Amino acid sequence: MFDSLFKNLGEKLSLQKAVSTLTDFDDKLKDVSKKFGYSGKQFDQANVALGDLARNGARFGVTIEDAFASFEQMSDALRTTNITTVSEYVKNLQNIPKAYGIAREEVMALGGTLGFFGLSSEKTQKYFQLIAAQSKIY
Repeated sequence: MFDSLFKNLGEKLSLQKAVSTLTDFDDKLKDVSKKFGYSGKQFDQANVALGDLARNGARFGVTIEDAFASFEQMSDALRTTNITTVSEYVKNLQNIPKAYGIAREEVMALGGTLGFFGLSSEKTQKYFQLIAAQSKIY
């Protein structure tokens, strides 16, 4: 009897969390789309790109809020609303804050500045890896 009670309770909590996560994602997507003026195909593209960012970020403990905040901050730093460009930079830098103990805001600001001046997202990621390796030496 108790086994089925706890199993049902666990299933309900999981379902509530899933619904809450989807609602949060939808709300954030609407906010970003409104801020950047995405509609039609751009809205669909943003939905896919930000969904990928949220899933990728979850592997590194990045919340939906942080994934969207990173997207917005990177867009501002790169001075573009191009969904593909911004999401590529964010995706390549999402693991840096937790891996190296650098604040997300700092990673996105510096990464965006380097990207604005022509450094690719892959090279920017390697730049952070070099900084971390150098800091271990000293």
